[in-house]
Amino acid sequence: MSQSESEHLEQVTFVNWFRDNYPDFIIFAIANGEFRHIKVAERLKAEGVLSGVPDLCCLFPNSKTVWIEMKKTKGSRTSPEQKELHEKMINLGHKVHICKGYEEAIKVIDNLSIV
Repeated sequence: MSQSESEHLEQVTFVNWFRDNYPDFIIFAIANGEFRHIKVAERLKAEGVLSGVPDLCCLFPNSKTVWIEMKKTKGSRTSPEQKELHEKMINLGHKVHICKGYEEAIKVIDNLSIV
């Protein structure tokens, strides 16, 4: 299994868990990690696609937002672009979590005081 397949399965498992356990809240993916034709990439960048944005956004009551960067459980790393953007997001008051596997992501959500 490739790294992208492993990360894909971790993310799919977490998203399904989230939707089953918190059906009144919103989770959505940011599809900015795939390779694209250069013309498509240029168009998307012009439209606002930003390198380093976490994989998932979770929306809760009272304007609470949690961002999750999914990684496979072993052998993954955060890119320099991700580190830089995540730091900016945190400095703006957003919660950004890097989760190695769906189990870490579940713990993040279950331990939030907003849920």
